[in-house]
Amino acid sequence: TGRLRRRSGFRPLGLEHAAAAAVALGALHGRSEGAFDGPLARGPLPIMPITLELKAGIEAFFVDSWKTVRGNAHYDFHDLLRDAAAADDALSLIDALAAPGVYAALTAELAEPPRTLLHGDYRPENLAVDAAGTVAAYDWQFAAVGNGAYDYAYFVALVADPDDRRRLEPELKRSYLAARAAAGAPPLRDLEADASKGALLALASFVMGAATAGDDDAAVATHRKGLVRLATAARDW
Repeated sequence: TGRLRRRSGFRPLGLEHAAAAAVALGALHGRSEGAFDGPLARGPLPIMPITLELKAGIEAFFVDSWKTVRGNAHYDFHDLLRDAAAADDALSLIDALAAPGVYAALTAELAEPPRTLLHGDYRPENLAVDAAGTVAAYDWQFAAVGNGAYDYAYFVALVADPDDRRRLEPELKRSYLAARAAAGAPPLRDLEADASKGALLALASFVMGAATAGDDDAAVATHRKGLVRLATAARDW
C-alpha cells in the first residue's frame, strides 16, 4: 500500500482533509443506496462487515473477548481515559453492550434496508489523498452492504482524538449529508440514532481485535487508540 501511494501521488490522509474524506464516503453511499436490497443484488458481499448471518456466534466471541480485554493491563480504561468517571462510564457501556442479545440486535437493526455499499474499515489509516484533494480508500477486506451510518460512525469516531473530533463533527456531518444528497440518495431516517448504534458495533470490533492482538506494540497501540476514541464517541452520542 505504501509503494502504491508513492507511485500514484497519494499520501496519508491528514486531519485537514477529513471533510474531503466525509464527502467521498457520502458520495459512495449516495450512489449505491438501495442498489443491494434485492435477494441477489449483493452477490458475494455479506450483510454488515461482521456478517449478519453469523451475529449470534460473533456476539458470543465478543462477550468472551470483552472478558479478556477487561482484565488486560494494556487496556486499563482508567489509564486510557485518565478520568475515573469517564472510565467507569466506558466500562459500564461495554458491559451493557456485552449483555445477552444486544450486539446481535444492533447488527440486525443496521442490516435493515435500504442498504448501501460499506467499506467496513473507513478510518484515516486506510485513506489517502492526492494533491488535488481526491480521497482514495484502501483495504476493502471488510466490504459489505448495510446501513451507511456504520461507516460514517466508524470514520467520525476514529478520525481524531475526542476534542478534535467534537470540533470537526458538525462539518463532517454536513459534508457527508451534502455528498449523499448530491449523489441522489433520499434523506436518511435518523443518522444520529443509527450512528450511535454504528459506534457501538465498531467499539465491539475493536474489543475483539484487542483480545487477539497479543503483545505486539503496534497492534496494542492501534487498539488502545481505537478503544479510547470509539468509547468516547459512543458515550457522546
